[in-house]
Amino acid sequence: MSEPPGALTILIVDNDVGFLWWLGELFTQTGYSAIPALNCNQAIAAIKKFSLKVDLLFVNPILTGVVGFVQSLQGSRRHLRVVLIQEGSPTSSGPASPGFRYDATLTRPSGWEPISREDWLQKLRTLVQQLETAHSG
Repeated sequence: MSEPPGALTILIVDNDVGFLWWLGELFTQTGYSAIPALNCNQAIAAIKKFSLKVDLLFVNPILTGVVGFVQSLQGSRRHLRVVLIQEGSPTSSGPASPGFRYDATLTRPSGWEPISREDWLQKLRTLVQQLETAHSG
C-alpha cells in the first residue's frame, strides 16, 4: 500500500528547540527518520550535507526565509508534503496564507496544557497516514 514508515524522512524546522527535539523524538519512536533544524539555513545545510530526500516537512511559517525555502523544496521535490506548525490558541481561526502550498497543520501545545505522550504519538501517526493516503490517492 504505502512505503514502510522507516522509508520516510521528516524534516522539522522550528526555532523552539524543546518542541523541535521532542517532536523529532516522537517521530523517531514511531519509526520515521526525523531531522531537526532550528532555522531554514540549518535545514538547507542538512539537506545538502546528508543528500536528504525529504518526504514530509514540518515547518514554522514565521521563520526568516521560510517562503523561499519551502517554495524551493516544493519545486525540486514534487512528492513533498508540508505541515505548518501553528501556535496553540483557542481563538485562532486557522493559518493565514503563508505564501506556499501546505497540506496540513499541527498545533503546538501551549506551555500550560497537559501533554500526553501517547496521545501525541497517535496524533502524529494519524497525520502521517492521512498525508500518505492523500498523496497515493
